[in-house]
Amino acid sequence: MNTSPKSSEWLALLLMIFPVLLFSEEPCPENSTYFNVIFEFEENSCSAEQSILKLEFEENSCHADKIVELLWTLPNNSQVTTNDPFIKVTELGKYLVRATYEDDNDYLDSITVVKESLSIASVSDNYGCNTGSPYITTTFKSNFPTENIQYTWYDPSGNSEVGSSSYSAFDEGYYTVEVLNNGCLYTEEIYIIIHETIDASISASVSNGYLCNGQANITITIDNNFERNWYSYDCYISHEGNYYASESYYDDDYDDEFVINVNDPGEYKVEIMSTQSCPTTISFEVFDEADVSIIGGPIQNLPSNSSVTLSTEYSSEYQYEWYKEGNIIPGENTSKVEITSSGIYSLMVSNISGCVTISDPVVVSFSTEEQELLLDNL
Repeated sequence: MNTSPKSSEWLALLLMIFPVLLFSEEPCPENSTYFNVIFEFEENSCSAEQSILKLEFEENSCHADKIVELLWTLPNNSQVTTNDPFIKVTELGKYLVRATYEDDNDYLDSITVVKESLSIASVSDNYGCNTGSPYITTTFKSNFPTENIQYTWYDPSGNSEVGSSSYSAFDEGYYTVEVLNNGCLYTEEIYIIIHETIDASISASVSNGYLCNGQANITITIDNNFERNWYSYDCYISHEGNYYASESYYDDDYDDEFVINVNDPGEYKVEIMSTQSCPTTISFEVFDEADVSIIGGPIQNLPSNSSVTLSTEYSSEYQYEWYKEGNIIPGENTSKVEITSSGIYSLMVSNISGCVTISDPVVVSFSTEEQELLLDNL
């Protein structure tokens, strides 16, 4: 007996199965994002208090129509239940939303609503120097991403420049920044003062262009021709990184120069500061002078037609020049010289630093033949 389904029975079975295969929903991928809470201004408004929070789903998301209920927790901890995928912002702070789905699963997300604000400041307390520039920075708080934010700066002359969140000021006056973000414009300004830098110089008697210890005092001169009327400053002098001397001047005892004694070789730094001006620093080096003394004098009444040798300690780092009556003796450029005539002799020594030292003079005298005859007949 043939028990196989008839053709009509197969057709009926296929008609029952086909709608299920055609119209059954595939489950949502396990790794798909349910939604994100995003911030959105209401039309014609840039106030955070006049905005909405809404759920943003992925494109072609299969979650949006499966939400049964939305529970919002507001910044004041009160709760609102709604079926709408948005809520109006009533206050600043953190908003938490819990979504319940048809399968009884929950999904949570949150967002913090801040007051849109722009602040501006200078890293140098609004003061700049005419040798540099203060760095102006801004802080912008926004409920939107700031990837496409635009900063426009205006200097005191009204010149504009599109830039970043910071700006360098070169002139005194008001600086304005405009921040455009998500169609909303924010403006702030700051006044920058540009101080002059103290103009100072040093002077001293030098040896072949070098400052040498023991030869001169150092005079520090300060230029007081400033546009602003300030007459007080502090001067700090260091030697090899250690304190050496200091001076302070105020309105009642202002002077534009002072003198320091240089007794030690090495590196010196002079820092001049005032609360109403920009500091300045002068550095200079003092070199050690040569140490010289003549051995062998004074010598008097030497026999005529004799000689005497004057000398000093030899050093390969020294250069020597002998003088008689203040005039250089040609060719005598070693540490010793042979003397055959009366006179006043001196030695000038310079070291590798260029510092020059002149010895104390030495008197050398020779007897004449007449003086020697008289002495022999005594």
